[in-house]
Amino acid sequence: MTPRAVQRAAAAARAAGALAAEAFERAAMTRIVLLGPVGRILEAMRLEEGICVRAWVDAGRSAKFGFASSAGIDRAEEIGKAAAAQAWSAGGHLAAESPEPTSRRGRGRRGKDLVPMPEIEPAVDSGGATPPEATTAPDGDTRFDPEVVRLPISEARSRLRRLAEVSGVAQRPGVSPAARAELRLAAIEQTLLRRDGSTASDRLTVVSLHLRFPTVFGLASVAIASRRLKDLDAAPLVPMLAAYPGREAPVARLRVRPGTSGEFDLWVAGPVAAVAALLIAERAIQRGRPVPLDGEARLLDDPLVPWGPGSQSADADGHPTSSRLLAGPATDCEAAPAPFWLVTRSSARRPPAPGPTNLVVEGLKSGGRVASAQSLHLLEAVLPAQGGLLTRGVLRREGEDDRPVLALIEEPIEALFGAESRATTPPAFYAAGAFVRTPALLRPGVQVL
Repeated sequence: MTPRAVQRAAAAARAAGALAAEAFERAAMTRIVLLGPVGRILEAMRLEEGICVRAWVDAGRSAKFGFASSAGIDRAEEIGKAAAAQAWSAGGHLAAESPEPTSRRGRGRRGKDLVPMPEIEPAVDSGGATPPEATTAPDGDTRFDPEVVRLPISEARSRLRRLAEVSGVAQRPGVSPAARAELRLAAIEQTLLRRDGSTASDRLTVVSLHLRFPTVFGLASVAIASRRLKDLDAAPLVPMLAAYPGREAPVARLRVRPGTSGEFDLWVAGPVAAVAALLIAERAIQRGRPVPLDGEARLLDDPLVPWGPGSQSADADGHPTSSRLLAGPATDCEAAPAPFWLVTRSSARRPPAPGPTNLVVEGLKSGGRVASAQSLHLLEAVLPAQGGLLTRGVLRREGEDDRPVLALIEEPIEALFGAESRATTPPAFYAAGAFVRTPALLRPGVQVL
């Protein structure tokens, strides 16, 4: 990547009448290793490169701007002019996007039904290109892992097989051919030319494990992520995958009241806890104040988590970032400033936008196990519903067969992270609409209707 493209694009925008302009260029190379039916390994490499320009027609941070983007950098000047034209004609951020490039199929295929990584856009295959040269990460840099770049493909295959075996989704006799595991290794370079003419460059890595597996509910999927390969661990997924009911049965419909006392132990898998944490975070942003929790648990949006997949050292304008409290003990919430989303860049095809970086659940006591004769295991988040969160799971009663259920977690959702809740697995980063690090939860003695 070279800063010349961003300089040409910004210069073209100013020449077209913009009072100020910034340009952002991003390039990524992603290696994909897929463990498919009957243990077959498929491989592919994807390349992406793009540039975007914001052009202002008024000075100041609150100035209205126009935006234009392109896949590839060969049209840098044209994109700069288009951004200036948008600024003058609309005074807003309507996107004038160029046509998408024609994609070519590589040596494998991409699973469209798997959870997408926010850091990685659709891209053209490499056509035989070689990965960028690996370098040693600078001291204190916890966003670029050289091992992601230099890992031999044979070792990538071995790691994927081990992760699939640990999770229980490995291909073996009796496992549905619909089950599969996918490892993605992405190296990203990006350059920002600011309005004041200064530049900032970054090198990032993102690694993710995506699993798809059949259940009595149909196909299910889960994804975990990190910026460092050694942190990718399927162990936190094992209790969730093992808890799915093994036989078809009528699906019961239940309501869960997490803030009440009852006779059921409630076990909440990591992916469900992640979606619940995201809902609480969005509630805090909408209200403009942190959400109080009963207990010592805290929910943070922390862009500085070492090796966090959403970690950002600077926001979209290059300003240093810091963590913000979104939920926690009442006394902490009262003293905390109003929460807000950072404005960050996750693409070279869209303007910067506010959103979460790394949502982190911390402070829960660990330990505990399901001890009641009746337990409800929530395994998948289906969608937010009026008055709560709709989930799929399994109902277990002593002496009876497991029964699949569709369960509505009623408000208050934040009761899932209350004083009675315990962490039962190591925390992991789940890709669940945002990057959320959370353990699985056990809340004993809740009411289920």
